[in-house]
Amino acid sequence: MREGFIEVMNLNPTPRRSWLRAFGLGACATVSLVLTAGNLNAQKNPAPTLTEAVDWKDNTISPVANPMFFEDPVIRSEIRPIFAYHNIHPGFITGGGQAQLYALQIRYAITDRLAFIATQDGYFDINAGALAPPNPDGWMDIAAGFKYVLVDDPAHQFILTPGFTY
Repeated sequence: MREGFIEVMNLNPTPRRSWLRAFGLGACATVSLVLTAGNLNAQKNPAPTLTEAVDWKDNTISPVANPMFFEDPVIRSEIRPIFAYHNIHPGFITGGGQAQLYALQIRYAITDRLAFIATQDGYFDINAGALAPPNPDGWMDIAAGFKYVLVDDPAHQFILTPGFTY
């Protein structure tokens, strides 16, 4: 009974688990760095008084859901890393495996109404089972383009920003 318990509680991580642990720690450090930078920015720019106007767009948040197809209408400069991991079930046609996506979204505000966007740039790494073709990994579709604010109505908190990517 004791021997079976030791097998279940084996704390020696496999290379995949140690890689995921390192990624998790890196993500926590990134969040900590972003929060620290936000606090430094808040100290440099104190909260406005009641007589100062606050732009409603400063309080909006870019959604995280569906990051490849949703484009925030607000013009901002940002770099957004994306990582996705998927464990493929052994009963799948490939015979199991793992898939990882490493991507970057880049938005650069050229003016307050025009921005350059690169939204679908990344590398897909598949470590599939024995039934899959060898090394089916590679670069994702590279997409870049522009977005432009056509309508900016602060009184009604409305913004219309069409864009295109190629």
